[in-house]
Amino acid sequence: MKSILLSDSFVELRSGNNIYVDKTNEIYKIISSYSRIFFSRPRRFGKSLTLDTIATLFGLGKDPYFKGTFIYDKWNEPTYPILRINFLDYISSDYESFLSGLKNQILKFASKNNFSIDPIIDTPAGYIKALFEAMPIGKQIVVLIDEYDCLLTRNINNKAQYEKFSETLKSLYASLKGGGHIRFLAVTGVTRLKHVALFSVGSDIIDLTYKNLCSNIVGYTKEEIKEYFKDYIDDVILKLYGKDISSMQKDDPIRIDYVDRLVSKLAMEYDGYCFDEDFENKVFSTWSINNFFKESFNREKIKFGDYWFDNGGIPSILKNYLDNHELDVTEYSNKDIYISHESFSNPNSLLDINPTVLMCQTGYLTLHSELELGKNIVLGIPNNEIRKALSNLLYFKTFGIEPSISNIQINSLIDGNAEEIVSLFNAILNSISYDKYPIKDESSLRSHIQMYLQGAGLNILSESNSSKGRSDLQIEFDSSRIVIEFKYAKSTADLKLLLKQASEQIIQKHYGDTLPLKDRVIKIAMVFDSKERAISEYCVIK
Repeated sequence: MKSILLSDSFVELRSGNNIYVDKTNEIYKIISSYSRIFFSRPRRFGKSLTLDTIATLFGLGKDPYFKGTFIYDKWNEPTYPILRINFLDYISSDYESFLSGLKNQILKFASKNNFSIDPIIDTPAGYIKALFEAMPIGKQIVVLIDEYDCLLTRNINNKAQYEKFSETLKSLYASLKGGGHIRFLAVTGVTRLKHVALFSVGSDIIDLTYKNLCSNIVGYTKEEIKEYFKDYIDDVILKLYGKDISSMQKDDPIRIDYVDRLVSKLAMEYDGYCFDEDFENKVFSTWSINNFFKESFNREKIKFGDYWFDNGGIPSILKNYLDNHELDVTEYSNKDIYISHESFSNPNSLLDINPTVLMCQTGYLTLHSELELGKNIVLGIPNNEIRKALSNLLYFKTFGIEPSISNIQINSLIDGNAEEIVSLFNAILNSISYDKYPIKDESSLRSHIQMYLQGAGLNILSESNSSKGRSDLQIEFDSSRIVIEFKYAKSTADLKLLLKQASEQIIQKHYGDTLPLKDRVIKIAMVFDSKERAISEYCVIK
């Protein structure tokens, strides 16, 4: 049984008995079609491993590490010197230290490859220009740049520092045209920003972020999970369903049924990311899938954990952004979000980026439509793991503390104690800052309570569908279900009428009467009094 190694090193993955999901088909297509590329992806999606795979291919050749991969019998190029720059290695708060560190790295690269550079040069663009001038005619190198934007994202709240790094990067990428001295250039990062001149001054760099060709280069497809994680799938199915399928043939209908059942559960938690302009290909989070199978193998009870968020919490770029920017919580509550093609495709600067675009670039939203010029683009939450992570993010922005809920409060929910549930909801609403109070309608009421409960780790369904309609909030436990229908009263005189309407709506539309069946289903109608800023009327539907 192969091991699951959480590593960004291609050589390390291929040197031992480790699972490596072969992405060299996509890599071969890209390096055969382009000489200078850029693509962005959220953190923990395999950008660094992709660059390291390219570095190994160009720097060490195909033997021995590429034996058995798609590219092995198709690659015959010689090796090249690799200039690998990861901007995470530099101190983002000290501009002079950054200049010195980058200069030393380029000088060491030049010395190692017998290129003579004048050490007095004082700009990154000058280093690169001098490097190319020192190279013999016909000599080529491969340049790989990882986390190109981290110096900007870390200085999003320091405009002077941000602009200083921005101008330096702009001149650096302009100098990377390099004539014929670059065999291949790849740049990756989290954000896509036009103002760093990656696609203007350096116009020969092709943005592949949402190209169909590049859509599966990071992330796992369903087929890849079934192929490469077979032994782990067998182990999980035995523990989760009590069925041993390890000796069954691949095409056995019983095996196919159990595997599809498990992969469907995994899809709900970790699939749904789309980086495809044609909206055809979707991928699973590599970090989450690797950690799920790795952890499940060492556990008796299967747990679908929140690995992506637990690994790093709220991305630093978003933390920094949210320090000085507001977010409308209701914009991100289980529904499609529409944005213009121009705003999505051409964000200029992190200082004025559309927050919805930033949420997409950092992994909290993903494509839910094709990218078609002149038409609005649809974005949405990819899966349950990210829905919970997003609730946690929005909770932190709204309440300023980590979400938590006591065992007593959880027991009140499980028991269906309506009085205690209303008391909990009112405590949640009372915790919101009095200034700029955001509860202005039924949607914002539902969103804030959902955000709190989901951020605290409860299994929440918002606007849960049945054949006759959608309930506002559904809380799922192992053996019980709580169904809530909210109403928002602008006037105290409307409280009783709205309570009656909410109650009739629950009854007539059979809210909560859906699969899977539960031992107990508690249905509660609630009315929020906008004058009192509290839920003041409620009724349990028998």
